[in-house]
Order: sequence, then C-alpha cells, then structure tokens
Amino acid sequence: MSRRATSAIVAICGTLLIFGLLASSQPGRTPLAPVQSPGAPNTTSGINAPSSNTKITVAERGSFDGSVTSLKFKRPPKREPREKDEYKRPPSRISGRPYEQAAPAVRQADAPLLSFEALDFANYGSGTPPDPHGDIGPNHFVAAVNTAVGIFSKSSGAKLASFGFNEFMTTAEMTGPCATDNNGDPYVFFDRVSGRWFITDFAWSNSSGPFFQCIAVSKTDNPVTGGYWTYAFEIPGNNMADYPKFGAWADGIYMTSNLFYQGGSYAGVEVDAFNRADLISNAETIRVQTKILSTSYWSLLPVNDEFGTATVGTPAMFVSDDDVLRMWKWAINWSNAASSSWTGPFAVSGGQSYDWAPNDVSQRGSSESLDTLSDRLMSAPQWSNVDGIPAMWISRSIDAGSGNAGIYWAEIRGINGSSPTVYQDMQYTVASSSRWMPSLVVNKAGSMGVVYSVADRSTFPSLAYAGRTAGATLGSFDLGERTIVSGLSAAVSGYSRWGDYFSASLDPADDCTAWFMGEYMSGSGGWNWTTRIAKVSIGSCTDAPVNASVPTTNTDPKVGAAVTAANGSWSGDPAFTYAWYTCTASGAAAQSIPVDCVVIRNARASSFTPTATQVGKRLRVLVTATNSAAARTYASAATNPVASTPALATAPAISGTAQFASTLSATSGSWSATPTATYAYKWIRCNATGSAAKTLPSGCEEISVDSTAPTYAPVASDVGKFLRVRVTASNSAGDTVSFSKTTSVIKGIAPASTAPPLVSGTARVGQSLSATSGSWSGTPTPSSPYVYAWFSCTRSGVATASPSNCSVIRNATSSSFTLTSTQLGKFVRVRVTATTSAGSAQFYSAATSAIAP
Repeated sequence: MSRRATSAIVAICGTLLIFGLLASSQPGRTPLAPVQSPGAPNTTSGINAPSSNTKITVAERGSFDGSVTSLKFKRPPKREPREKDEYKRPPSRISGRPYEQAAPAVRQADAPLLSFEALDFANYGSGTPPDPHGDIGPNHFVAAVNTAVGIFSKSSGAKLASFGFNEFMTTAEMTGPCATDNNGDPYVFFDRVSGRWFITDFAWSNSSGPFFQCIAVSKTDNPVTGGYWTYAFEIPGNNMADYPKFGAWADGIYMTSNLFYQGGSYAGVEVDAFNRADLISNAETIRVQTKILSTSYWSLLPVNDEFGTATVGTPAMFVSDDDVLRMWKWAINWSNAASSSWTGPFAVSGGQSYDWAPNDVSQRGSSESLDTLSDRLMSAPQWSNVDGIPAMWISRSIDAGSGNAGIYWAEIRGINGSSPTVYQDMQYTVASSSRWMPSLVVNKAGSMGVVYSVADRSTFPSLAYAGRTAGATLGSFDLGERTIVSGLSAAVSGYSRWGDYFSASLDPADDCTAWFMGEYMSGSGGWNWTTRIAKVSIGSCTDAPVNASVPTTNTDPKVGAAVTAANGSWSGDPAFTYAWYTCTASGAAAQSIPVDCVVIRNARASSFTPTATQVGKRLRVLVTATNSAAARTYASAATNPVASTPALATAPAISGTAQFASTLSATSGSWSATPTATYAYKWIRCNATGSAAKTLPSGCEEISVDSTAPTYAPVASDVGKFLRVRVTASNSAGDTVSFSKTTSVIKGIAPASTAPPLVSGTARVGQSLSATSGSWSGTPTPSSPYVYAWFSCTRSGVATASPSNCSVIRNATSSSFTLTSTQLGKFVRVRVTATTSAGSAQFYSAATSAIAP
C-alpha cells in the first residue's frame, strides 16, 4: 500500500500561520478572516497577482548591507494555528509491535559541551508551533522560528542579533509579501561549498495566491555584518509550497515542498534546483529548474551534503516515505536544462516494519495531547561517504505501542545505483513514554546523533538526544539518551500543535561535533514554548581507522596447526581485536563478513588452531581496528578448506609371489583425509618377519635401488630376506606413514646347468681323471663347494642330466678320480651337483672313451 496524498486527505502541517484560508476544513471551528500585516497590498495585480508560471521564478530581489544588529526588532502578532486535519490513513508497514529498547544503551551520551537558550514564544514567536531550525557556521549559530531570526556566538552562546523576517526583508529593499507577510516554516543552513548562509521562509498576502519563498543569501560567511542578497521566488501555478525543505549539493541548492492549490487542495510535490553561483552573486539571471510530481507522491525531502564534499556530477538525491520508502535522483545540467535527468522513484529495499506514530502523545500536567507529524520523514536526510561508502540517513516518528511514539532511523546504502537498500536501522522506543520529532546528523567518522522531543504522563515536553558511535553494533545506540533540557510545564493551547521539525548539524571546524536545536516548554504555562541550542559530542573527532592493506592469514590451514592473522595496514593507530569464522565459499577480503560464514565460538585471539570440527571448511578472520574515533572492520580472504592429516584405517598390503624377479604389488591401504591424500611408496628389506607397523621396525632398511613404485621385483640381495612396503599418505595438512606386514622369505631361483662338467685325463687304468664343475645359473649364483660323484657306464654318451646304464663308483666324491681295473672297458662320467638356498641341480659330463688297460 502506498501513502497517497490527495486533495481530500493531505494536511498542511508545515506552518502555524496558515489561518483563515484553511480553517474552513476543520469541522467545528469557526473560519477566521485572512490576516494581513498592516499596509500589506491585497490586490490581484503586480506581485500579488496569481501566477501562471510553470516553474519557480524571481519576483523580487533586494540587498542588505551593514550589520543586522541595527535592525529594530518588532514583536510579531500572536496568531492561532490553523491547518487541515490530517487524514487518518489505514496502517501499513506493520509487523507486530516494534521492540522496546530502554535508554541508556551502552553508556549515557555525554552532557552537552555548550547549551543555551535561543528564541522563545514570549519575545520572538508568532504562534505555534515554532518550527525551530538553525545551523552552525565557522563562528556563529543562526537560528530561526516562526517568524524571527537569532544569531548567536558559537563560542559562548551569547545572542549577537535578533530580528523579524519582515523587518529583515523590508530593510533589504523588498516590498512585496516577503517584506510584509512572512508566514513561517523557516529554514537556515550554512552552505559549505560557497561558505554562505541561507535564511528562508514563505510568504503570501492573499488566500488565493500568489505564494512566495523568501530567501536571503549572505554575501560573506559572517551572518552579522557581511550583508545579504534577498530574493522573492514565486511558486508556480498559484500553489502554496508548504513544508519547504532545503538541501545543499555539489551542483546546486535544492528545495522540496508540498503544493496546495491556492492553499486548498493538494496539488503534488515541487522540487526546485537553484544555481548556487547565481544566488551568491545576485546574478542578473538566476537559473532555476523546477520539477512537479503528481499527487501520487508526498513530502519528498532533499538529501543534504552536510560535509560539502559530494562530487560534482553525482546526481542530487531525494527521499520520501509515505508508506513506501523511495528515492529519486536529479542530474542537473545548468547549460542545457533539457538535458537534466530526473530518475526514479527507486524503491528502498530491506528495513524493519513500523507504523506511523499516534498524533496524540501524552504529556505531564495536561489532558491536551501533542501531535507528531508522523506522515513523513523528518528533516534533514543526511548524506555521508565514510570510508568511501556513499549512504543516506533518514529518521521519522513511529508508533511505539500503547499510544506512545518512538523514533525510527536508517542508513541506506547503494544510493549511487538503482537498488538502494537499508544497511542498518533501528526502532528506538521506551515503554510508557514518547520520543518523536527526530533530526539526525552523521559525522566524518560515521557516528550519528539524533535530537528529539520527550514527553509522557510524568514528563513535561523536553528535549533530549541519543546516538551511536561508528563502532556500535549495527542498528543500535551505544550513546544512551541524555536530556538536553527538561520541560517545566505542559503545552496547553487547545490545538495540540508541536514541532514541526528540529535541526541537527555538523560543526565545520571539525566535521565531528554536532549542534542541535529543538523546542521544549518553559515554566510559564499556556503555550510558552522556548528553544534550546546544544553543542554535543557524538563520538571522537579522531579520524577513524582506515585500512590500507587487508588482513591476511595462512592460506592452507590444517587441523592442529595454528593459523595466524596479520592485521594488514591501518591508519589511526588502532588497537585490534579478532573473530574467526568458518565459511563455505571462497572469496576475497571484504569490509564485512559474508553471509556464508559462521562465527567460531571463543575464537577471539590473533591465531586460531583448527580442530576436526572445521575440517573441509574455509576460515576467515574479521579484524576490528578501534581507536577513540570509531571501530572499523575488515575480513581476510577465505582460506583453502581446513585440511586434516591423513589417518590410517587399514594398513597397506603386499600381494604376489615372494621370489626373486617376481613382481610384487602394494596397496595403499585405506585412509581418511581432507583434502584427499596422495600416496608415495618405498620398499623395505628386513631380516625377520613381522606385522604391520607405524614406524620402521628394527632390522629393516630402505632398499636403495629404485623402489618407489607400488610394484617391485625382488633383486638378488633380497633373496632370503623379508620385504615390507612403506606408504606415505600426504595432503596439505601433512604426511602419515604406515608399514605393511612382511612378505614370506624371498626365494631365489634354483641352479641350472649352462655348461656341462668336463672330464680331462687319460682313460687308462691307473691314470687320474679331473673334472670341472661346469657352468651354472641360478639365484643366488651357485658357487663352490660343488658335490662330485663319479659313475661307471656301459655305454658312451654325451653330457646329460640323466644318463642310463651308469652306476656310481663308491667313495669317488672329489673333483679327481684315479681309474682302477674295475673300470676297465667301461666308460666313466662325473656328476656335479650345485646347491643354493633356492634348491639344487645336477648334471653329468660326457662319457670318456672306454677305459684301456
């Protein structure tokens, strides 16, 4: 649902001085005749003629030189407030009651550095509400109420000058309604870009128009003696521009207002852009561009650059919340208005749900309730660029339940694009009490302060503030409520009017200290409001830490090994704290922890030792750099997944025949490891058999030859030994080793004849024969001693492994043999037997010739 402002439902809430022409809309009240200043023209010609323009135009201009202390202050007449009743729209953006947060938060905000009375009803006011507004400059605080201006010393709070709008404009050579009929809604701001003061309100003399915005621009930064250019800008279309609000931006001065045709029916929103250079120089042509939005929208506010540092070319921004939080942009082209670009609305996503504040909050000492102007955002939305992150900050009054009002504020990011999003927000409510009419400001460190009204059945309308330092938890106050000044009586007028806005601004001397202006009740009874100006600290003025190089950690964490954070480089001499997180996704360093990360409980040191719980997850450390100004965070890049050293489940094993030259194969065994392990092999020779082991058993040694594959063929030196395989499982976490059980003893290859034995000598009785062993193969290689046996054979024959017709000669077992008569006529052979650990073999020589006598 959108809050649609239509002619039938929208209230003119911006001024106390809309009297007779609007009173007819208030049931039960007698309309008053239009009130004019003495001598004010009441014609339909000249400057008072209804306008047919389509954009705001200069109707009159003037100049003031000298000191405003020379102005004779004329007490304005007291006027009753008259405005249309506000339509009670159906609730929207509700999600149950907002939570309640008691004040103070972490600690109470500091007492004001300076606090002093400003302008009051008795001496300066022309009615109710006062609409207090002001700003701080290099040396002065300039304040305004309906319908007077006061200038105060920045250092002491002493009042240096006070004067009425009418007297001011008359002395500045103005003659129309801006000189005679200023009707309120004042707004004051010091423009950082030009170093000039802007003081403005609206004026009209006739109920049917025309209507004017009166603007005074100082000629120097001295609002007392520097002089002013003054302008009367006529509002187009015979519209009254109610609730005019201003914002300074890099390329101009911007104004927004709610239009009411001839002060009656709602006619939409007007947005005006004024060329800064033309205004501050009283140029012959004052360049102005005007944008009119339909009645579908309500109460846009310009986003104000309090710092004066927005970049030229960045479009000015506007925001509205009429049940839909929206943003617009206006890229002004002063050389060619047709090329100016208005874009939006862009819906702001995210944020908490809330409802409008009740318009009848209670106060002590009276049954008369007070209104909250809850149908719009409060002035002024603030732009910030802390740490290079553009953002805008908004505030408004909301429902706190049980007939009480509370405060809502939000920081919105993504404003340079088309998808603005609530980055942080808060509903600040206190049980059985009301807080409303907020105005906030943000300093260069990102600390925020907000001023507001306080009242309940035991509290007179008072003025207070609270805030948050830049390092506070998102969406919270760590500077609890501090009363600036306590009310001394109830507000009693019969009209319940309060507000309609306060002001919060930033001291240009340090871009840190805040200045607030707001309203409270004096002790004189009735509606004797008064205003107060306060200088307050909302956080240290030391520059917040700025990161120059991001924090880092070990990139390959593993269970049981400490991961250490390096802070990176920071300005501001901060102290550091740490928080470790597990994450599911990879990613670069970032200013905040990504959403995929979960904090590790009690992991708050600069180093962290992963456990099995973190295996497979990535680590980040969030480094918080804190100094007296603020706290800033930066998260390291995500590490690789936490690794676990491989753990053995099943030992390696060897398969194959345990024999020389026969290939053996090893398995790695089974392991648990993250990331998955790789495996390396080494074959081991042992003197004895043994079971699987985690360390190298005694009596074992590495095989020096190439033995790093999962397969191995035993060599000669392995024969008779036992083999193991060592498996090393490795990943980024480390190495783990395991030894298989041994094989059976490694067998060699049995001997085999490669050249038969040879017999030499004379084959004659009485002669000696000699035998060689022949040549043999086998592993181990057969060697002496060989076993000899001589045989007597009945037939001749070649060397053979198994001759026939031969019989052993008893006791002939050496390598030589002397023939006897027994062998006469026979043939003789020798048999050589070679024996190794792998076995034995025998071979017979060729037979000799027949043994001769």
